[in-house]
Amino acid sequence: MKQFVKYSAIGMLAASVEWVIFYFLQSRIQYNWAFLIAFAIATTFHYFLTIRLVFTNSKFRQHQEIMFIFLVAGVGLLINAAALNFFIQIFKIGNMPSKVLATGTAFIWNYLARKHFVFAKA
Repeated sequence: MKQFVKYSAIGMLAASVEWVIFYFLQSRIQYNWAFLIAFAIATTFHYFLTIRLVFTNSKFRQHQEIMFIFLVAGVGLLINAAALNFFIQIFKIGNMPSKVLATGTAFIWNYLARKHFVFAKA
């Protein structure tokens, strides 16, 4: 439980970074491009914080770990992108509220995949 609380706090910090970047970019470029750029930056930020504070042991070498993190994040990206487009195009919700809702849809996937696959004990 303590691990999940730490992960959640770091996740909220990374989500805030993503939302701020998305907010500023989406008024300058198409929202899907803003989403991709913000997601990549926030995922990298999130990775470095979680390996230092939450998941300190891995059964993989660092280059493998990074590859698996971005694989997990890639699935999260697809979940996030589908939700973003769904909220914007189907429900006609604004870009920023849709981004916040979409982030929440991928949060549990990311935590469980990291905990049980990438950082599972050997």
